Amino acid sequence: MSVWAASRAPDAAFYLPQYRMWELFLGSLLAMASAWGWLKPLAPRLGLQAFLSVAGLLAILVPVLVYGPETRFPGVAALLPCLGALLLIATGGQVITPVSRLLSTRPLVFIGRISYSVYLWHWPILSLRYYVTGRAPTLIEGVICAGLSLALGSLSWRFIEAPFRDRHRFGLTQILSGAVAGLAVAVVVGGFIAKTDGLPGRMPADFLALTSEEEMEDGPGCHFVTPDRGRRGDVCILGDTGAAPWFVLVGDSHAGVLSPAISAAARDLGTAGYQYTNSDFRPLLGVSMRGSQNWGEQAEVLVGFIAGRQEITTVFVTGFWLHQMSGYTYRHSGDIWEDEGYDGSGSNYNSTATLHGLSRFSESLPGIKVVLLDDVPSGDALNIKSLLRAHRFGRADLSGLEVARAIEQRQIYEPGLKAFAQETENAVYVPFLKDLCGPARCPLFEGETLLFRDGDHLSGAAVTELTGSARLLLQEFL
Repeated sequence: MSVWAASRAPDAAFYLPQYRMWELFLGSLLAMASAWGWLKPLAPRLGLQAFLSVAGLLAILVPVLVYGPETRFPGVAALLPCLGALLLIATGGQVITPVSRLLSTRPLVFIGRISYSVYLWHWPILSLRYYVTGRAPTLIEGVICAGLSLALGSLSWRFIEAPFRDRHRFGLTQILSGAVAGLAVAVVVGGFIAKTDGLPGRMPADFLALTSEEEMEDGPGCHFVTPDRGRRGDVCILGDTGAAPWFVLVGDSHAGVLSPAISAAARDLGTAGYQYTNSDFRPLLGVSMRGSQNWGEQAEVLVGFIAGRQEITTVFVTGFWLHQMSGYTYRHSGDIWEDEGYDGSGSNYNSTATLHGLSRFSESLPGIKVVLLDDVPSGDALNIKSLLRAHRFGRADLSGLEVARAIEQRQIYEPGLKAFAQETENAVYVPFLKDLCGPARCPLFEGETLLFRDGDHLSGAAVTELTGSARLLLQEFL
């Protein structure tokens, strides 16, 4: 079950107990083996126990050093550290080995004792640090956070965890009443925060205005086109609803954000098109996203949608190309796309899979122009919500993203798209968003106008400013 889920629903495989119960079963099996004497034959075999203890330690250390964002976990990858822990516990309880002697030193015993408390503390500390700074931690900040986690973990173990483990200190009645009281407090506090919409009064009114949901420019119900909606033809028309649609705007939320400008431009020209966008969607035929079993289905449905509408002559495609080509962004890490030619190279194959998928998509639409548009720069430096929180502490830089970073991002996806357009008869690449950055920075504000609603989506005001450019774009292919 865990192996199956790790490749199809990795988040569920990580968090849901039914996919992790085999790990608990290993521990239970070891407890049974110890209680029933199954481990006694190992006792006189000191050399074997020493070997198994070293193997167990290596089985834990190797994943620490080798596993990364692209490792399918838990699944098969979780077997190695779990077996390592099993071997260490099994051998350590029989005789003293070099490994058990090492792990019995006072510093390591102390770390092991407080490890769960440290685990509970480190996330709130890291989250608060990000809340205050709005950026990734520096080396010094990381060391401080680690030290603070250890200190607080020690205190909570001493005054909370250790007393709780003493069965003579708390009776069943006290434990149950304390649990009920804690649950009641959590419900009351959570309900109050939900009722007050997250206590908005703690933030200045001008901050709230900048981050209001009105900045979400996707039309109601227009953006989230599922395969079922695509089959039914349940998509929005952009522009003049009385005109025959001749184009389709296709892509993920980056394409969806552009739809108001495209729609306004089409309306000005007395023409119309369809909006076929959904979160994380890019029209890559024959390509699947690791961990998302039905990711590629949408592209097949889109081809059928276009084929059934002879009036369509042009498809405009854009999306989070940096994410698609690399698998890494300021908010993504290690995403992988595969097709039938996948060579096992992880995210290094993403650009190949992307271009293969675009090639299949273009070939499936003979006589239809496929227009690939570029994408916006992205990063924490453009993430207004985090920056405004940090700005309250006087630590946020609201000037935007360094243009050098934006150029680096373009170099990851643009050469491939350009080469594809040059080699494909019915494809063309248009750098529609190339003027968003100035000579030194990609600004977060233009005067008092916010240009990005988060780290990789334009604001409504910025999209409105693109209407003129969108008009020229449509005229070029009309």
